[in-house]
Amino acid sequence: MTNSFAGMVAVLAEKAGSILTEFSRRGFSVENKEGMEWVTEADYRAEDFLRDELTSLLPGSAFIGEESWNGEYPSPPMWIVDPSTAPTTSPRGYLSTAFP
Repeated sequence: MTNSFAGMVAVLAEKAGSILTEFSRRGFSVENKEGMEWVTEADYRAEDFLRDELTSLLPGSAFIGEESWNGEYPSPPMWIVDPSTAPTTSPRGYLSTAFP
């Protein structure tokens, strides 16, 4: 385990990836967000996990999540996160993610 800040962020990213992988294995619900955009239960779960963990890792930081963003930009420091980028594959049961 690493004690560097970047190492701790990497560990959290891997854990978020595990959340997405687990949903990919067992299945997930899909909602139509707006227009042709889709959001999955897995997106919400991974984003919630990252919000909680990243803002705890850097107290006082703000969080912009692709699924929960209200359109306003908070003051820095901030995290900007989109845990799963799967606008066309999620409804078909496939998650596309940048996490390992």
